[in-house]
Amino acid sequence: MKHVHALLKRWQEIGLSVGTQKNAVAHLRWWARKIGKDGMIPASNNVLLNGKQELIPTQSKAQYLSHSTLRQITDAHMRLSIELQQEFGLRKEESLKFRPSYADHGSYIELKGSWTKGGRKRSIPVISFEQRDLIDRVHVIAGQGSLIPAEYSLKQWKQKYERLLSKHGLRNLHGLRHGYAQRRYRDLTGWNSVFAGGPTRKN
Repeated sequence: MKHVHALLKRWQEIGLSVGTQKNAVAHLRWWARKIGKDGMIPASNNVLLNGKQELIPTQSKAQYLSHSTLRQITDAHMRLSIELQQEFGLRKEESLKFRPSYADHGSYIELKGSWTKGGRKRSIPVISFEQRDLIDRVHVIAGQGSLIPAEYSLKQWKQKYERLLSKHGLRNLHGLRHGYAQRRYRDLTGWNSVFAGGPTRKN
């Protein structure tokens, strides 16, 4: 138990967010359960963590990359992965592991559990010409494989991906996922999200 507290203290010293700490503690609990020491880590995060995770954002985190910005990314595999994040709200790793021969079901795409956070497969509808065109272009480049070229491991390709983003002045494209969520919200409800000027929950 004292080692767990020491680890958490270290995480807090280097400035890890509460959310990141919670995710890491979840992995520690899994490990403790596997070795038969469930009681090693308290069931409640309140016992372990200082600070409270802010769950309700106060400003929009949505991003959208223009066609001119995307054209600057000359590596087709990388560019298509980023476009998948923008058009379908995929996470980074999902977009890199994306295999069109498995995922493309015409009216929707299906993500394998091994690609996703939490290991759960999920499907996303294909509802626009832009999305359909993107999937068709991914087929051409990836063929029967994924958007990680065969000569690279996942680790090597992720490192190259990060270097590429840095080169183009792009950081943390998770905002593309927020942008997709806001557009999908508009499609489903008929009005913009609060962050895009739509009505509040109260209204």
